[in-house]
Amino acid sequence: MTALGISVGALHETLPDRRQPGSVQGQEWLAERASKKLKNDGLLVTSMAGSILSFEIDQVPLWRGNHVGVTQLVDDFAKYLYLPRVKNAQVILDAIHDRVSRLTWS
Repeated sequence: MTALGISVGALHETLPDRRQPGSVQGQEWLAERASKKLKNDGLLVTSMAGSILSFEIDQVPLWRGNHVGVTQLVDDFAKYLYLPRVKNAQVILDAIHDRVSRLTWS
């Protein structure tokens, strides 16, 4: 099939495959490079101590009455720009587990 005198096959061969790492600058995928930059700049949290989570909950405050649901907490961290950006919900779950497992819970 041709379009404007150029075969589709020839056109396809001249276009870069944007799914390949070589089509972006650097050796890694764009998302990987962006993630590394955010982590290095302290803007993406990949692990969090339970004490830090407790501080963040108390600082804002995120409590709804005398409690906050886990799903609501995960949503809050994804929604509010003034909270640390976490990699995924597992970061929050691990921080909760860490905090609950410590004897110094207050």
